[in-house]
Amino acid sequence: MDKSSPLCLITEFITGKNLTNYIKNEPNMSELKKIEIALEIAEGLKYLHYCSPQIIHRDLTPNNIFVSSI
Repeated sequence: MDKSSPLCLITEFITGKNLTNYIKNEPNMSELKKIEIALEIAEGLKYLHYCSPQIIHRDLTPNNIFVSSI
């Protein structure tokens, strides 16, 4: 792929639950687990922002964060 080409991710093909559904299905989730998830999201964004060229998410919501078993 040419570096000048825009990079896209089509989320309709991603398997797993989005964060909204994951939290709804885990009503007894501990505060520690919620903090762990938030820290992992922050680490992911940090990685993207330090890429060259920088990658900006633009629409970060719980519906756009996918949780897998991996």
